[in-house]
Amino acid sequence: MSHYNLTNEQISLLKEIQTGKTYKEIAFENNISESSMKRKFGSIFNKIGVINLQDFLRKYGNAQIVE
Repeated sequence: MSHYNLTNEQISLLKEIQTGKTYKEIAFENNISESSMKRKFGSIFNKIGVINLQDFLRKYGNAQIVE
């Protein structure tokens, strides 16, 4: 994942979503709205070349995300 130039925050968010947490849960933990969290993930998904959460989990669900 390091070759995608992800920020530390983006890497952390990907790790959270891999654990099975929802956008809503992650948003609550980060004190932002669910829609803002969805936008953050949209930006991340664009960087790594996936369409949506399901596509990410299919391609990287079991991958080790390193910083």
